[in-house]
Amino acid sequence: MSSAIQRIGAIGLAAVLSAGAADAAEIKLVASNAVKEAYGQLLPAFEKSSGNTVTVSWGGTADIMKRIGGGEIADVVIITDAGIENLTKQGKLVAAGRTTVAKSAVGVGVREGAPKPDLSSADALKKSLLGAKGIVLTPGPSNPYLHELFGTMGIASEMHAKEIKPAAGQQLTDPVIAGTADIVLSQASELIAVKGIAYAGALPQAAQIVLTYQSGIHTAAPQPDAAKALVKFLTTPDAVKVLKQNGLEPG
Repeated sequence: MSSAIQRIGAIGLAAVLSAGAADAAEIKLVASNAVKEAYGQLLPAFEKSSGNTVTVSWGGTADIMKRIGGGEIADVVIITDAGIENLTKQGKLVAAGRTTVAKSAVGVGVREGAPKPDLSSADALKKSLLGAKGIVLTPGPSNPYLHELFGTMGIASEMHAKEIKPAAGQQLTDPVIAGTADIVLSQASELIAVKGIAYAGALPQAAQIVLTYQSGIHTAAPQPDAAKALVKFLTTPDAVKVLKQNGLEPG
């Protein structure tokens, strides 16, 4: 366990948890895969400090929006700000309960041991992409922005021809690990910890795509107070250190 997580448990979180329920609660969290790695480290510390338990269901933003919009009930939902806005307008989430919890940049991954592409500038990125035999793109919220970026670069048709989509049942990074593609572009937080993948870095500033992730409290949340305490915990300074270690930035 990292020192940052240990400190979170050590401080007792009296102020953070003061808004939570006095008795132990079971919190249902539905969250984007973009925060999975970081929260997988943070949630056990929250449970230990608060006495509450957290049941998590991970997924992509589009899938989560469909589930919550279709009637699934949770205490907390964490997806992109646009997704939270949409569900709030549907009346599924409490408007006053929105909190920005993290920002996630798009990064580049290659097969472990392979040369890392030059990401020092937009022109360098363009050359690296044109030199790749195949690329894999996230199917998540960054996907349309990546296609827009390729259009701006003037390489949309070339990238379309190079794009490789994972087969059914495959992970996003599998074609790169297998060697059928050279580069995978996705949220940095979804690439950093993948075995068999070397994280090459974030897209250069001139080409960067950053998504904002927010939390929303469900209008029918069984444990709204405990849910608010969880969100406060996930935005503490020590929690932010864990986010940064996993390719995320604070809100």
